[in-house]
Amino acid sequence: MSNENAEIELRNIHEYYLSKLRTIVDKIEKLENEEILLKIRLEQLEEESNRYENQM
Repeated sequence: MSNENAEIELRNIHEYYLSKLRTIVDKIEKLENEEILLKIRLEQLEEESNRYENQM
């Protein structure tokens, strides 16, 4: 394999793994956002539950 071919192959591999890494980072960000929304919803439900208990 020539030096030029090796460099092309290396660049292709680099681009492939960079793309995979971006996908993983996007999924992590999505999960973090979901976690935040779930925590907010949990707090809301706990508050509703407390209000309901206080009314009884």
